[in-house]
Amino acid sequence: MNHLFLRNIPIIGRSLGEKLGKFKLCFVGCGLGGNIAVLAARTGFRHFVLVDGDMVEKSNLNRQEFDHRDLGKPKVSSLKRRIKAINPQAQVKVFRRYVSMKSEILRVAGAANVIINTADFSRGFFEVLEIVSERKKIAVVPLNVGFGSVVTVFDENNVRMFRKEHESPDEIHGFRLLLSKTRGRYKLPKYFAKIFKQMGTSKLIHTPQVGIAAELTAALAVFVLLRAVSGNRLPMFPRNLAVDLEAVWSS
Repeated sequence: MNHLFLRNIPIIGRSLGEKLGKFKLCFVGCGLGGNIAVLAARTGFRHFVLVDGDMVEKSNLNRQEFDHRDLGKPKVSSLKRRIKAINPQAQVKVFRRYVSMKSEILRVAGAANVIINTADFSRGFFEVLEIVSERKKIAVVPLNVGFGSVVTVFDENNVRMFRKEHESPDEIHGFRLLLSKTRGRYKLPKYFAKIFKQMGTSKLIHTPQVGIAAELTAALAVFVLLRAVSGNRLPMFPRNLAVDLEAVWSS
């Protein structure tokens, strides 16, 4: 076991730690996906495929794994540098492109055990889900919500519940749609409900996101990935794994 992961062993276990090193992750979207990828690298995952056509902007720095040195650079390149700085032995492939066709996604994600789908709610997001259905893969879909996080998982059995006819080029519409269809432990927190109603209007054009939620989302998503490697039951859509820190604080 690499000494990098020495402190992980008592909690994760040596056997599971060795499995993490062989597990292959594909990140479609490297904004929030970058937070998850960096934590995954610290946890023991070593095989990464990074897919994103975005460049790093100042507005990303409040919550994503970038800094001023990365401004104007491709997210995939900066994220690869970050992962390799943590674990030089990590295997990282990068694809600086937006993917919208199944054939494109299959080329980059075909060998992955799990796809972490943080693409904007556009054609690419739904094409990932189509691949999940056709190729019997798993997709982890994480969301930042206020001071909290919602993570859900799609496989070939439940992806039909979020069918492609829901596709919309409107990011906020997709965000609303996915949240409206999740159920179980998650309920939209009261403090965020007003914000949620304003999303997509002239009062709030962009989806509000804070770094606290991004880090929490990364923690929940990597926990789900650990359970996937272990073969444990996952929070399959429409169920979810969710935590809201404001709600916890107020309870």
